[in-house]
Amino acid sequence: MVSQADPISISGMTRVSPTMTLLALTGLPTAEDPSKYVSFRFTTGNVAGADIVLNHAGYALNNTGFGQQFQIQAALYDVSADTSYTLGGTVNFNQVRSVVNVGTSNQWASYFFVNNQTWPLQAAELKAEQGSLPALKKPVLLAPDHAYELRFYLSQQGAADGRGMIDDISVLMKTVSVQATADGLFSFPAQSGGTTADKVQDNDFINQLPLEADTYTLSLVSADPGLSLNADGSITAVAGQPGTKTLTYELCPKYDTAIVAGFESNACKTAVATVELTGPAFPPSVSISCAPRTLTDSEDQQAVCTITADTVVSSDLSISLTPLASTPRFAGSCTQLSSITIAAGQDSATCLITAVANSTPGDGDVTAVMSIADPEPSTPPIYTVAIRSDTVEIQNDDGVAPPAATPVPSLEEWSTIALTLLLVLLGTVQLRARRPSNRA
Repeated sequence: MVSQADPISISGMTRVSPTMTLLALTGLPTAEDPSKYVSFRFTTGNVAGADIVLNHAGYALNNTGFGQQFQIQAALYDVSADTSYTLGGTVNFNQVRSVVNVGTSNQWASYFFVNNQTWPLQAAELKAEQGSLPALKKPVLLAPDHAYELRFYLSQQGAADGRGMIDDISVLMKTVSVQATADGLFSFPAQSGGTTADKVQDNDFINQLPLEADTYTLSLVSADPGLSLNADGSITAVAGQPGTKTLTYELCPKYDTAIVAGFESNACKTAVATVELTGPAFPPSVSISCAPRTLTDSEDQQAVCTITADTVVSSDLSISLTPLASTPRFAGSCTQLSSITIAAGQDSATCLITAVANSTPGDGDVTAVMSIADPEPSTPPIYTVAIRSDTVEIQNDDGVAPPAATPVPSLEEWSTIALTLLLVLLGTVQLRARRPSNRA
């Protein structure tokens, strides 16, 4: 190893950005050598129910050489686990990445291997990114109670010696905590079900801040039958399963697992969403019946027609009717209806058919046909029809009309009758006079 700075420990979640010159580098190798590096050591703490992330790691380099370049490669080394994790760039030797070619002029340049300015920090907390190194934009999850090193592998580009100084090595660690909050009641009609417009994560937080895209993951823990969690955090409830149901989900922070693989978050939290499916599972089935089914056209003759649902309805239910044919033989409320309403909390509604009393003999019997019509098309329909119609017959009770009386002939009619009889008599006499005698 060319040289190594004294280990610098970070207690808890503190940013360290020394202003002193840590290293003056001379006699660097001219080829990549994984055994030659300078390092900056830091340690993590252990916060129950939260994660520790490396949110920022970088350094500044002052190149004082003439006509030379430094090539710098960096890795995150887990001292406790004796494992090296690569940071940014393309793979070089072993797992070392992030090659930076620093120019030959006398200047300071800052380079960041991890520099996430949005997750879950504010941009003002970080230095402006400089240099040509593309920084990782997601935080790296660290193991609690571990010692880590930022290792910088340096090599000299060219034959001549060069000199440089690495300064301002900085590490920013943050704790990440999650708040997953039980959701308010989502409600749907049981007959139709549905998908929530709100998302379960809408009232959840990471580090007391509303969630931002690509900073968290959602997963289903458990759900009552008929509920499912969609990728966007909405809940879908299937139709036909009334009752109050719950769904439990887990919210976890999202890290760059491609850099430090195999670590599991300690900050994940679960919460419960409640969905209420109200009303019956299926549309009510309605029937009609009338009693009595036979009336006479006398006083105080009426029938009650009842439209009945197979369940108590939770809200007013309008049932369409086929209007009765118009006739003077019956009246009542049923004759005026094109629909009838079963009130909320009830399972039936009624109307009346009244026979119109009269004393006209021989006016015959009539039948009133009460029928339920289908509802307006909808999915599902607001009701189905089990028994569609019933009848009420109004019978005549005034007897049969008497036969018509035979009229008395007038004087002229009598004269005609007499003349006719006389002619018949004369014809008979003449007929007898012409017959031959049978006597010898």
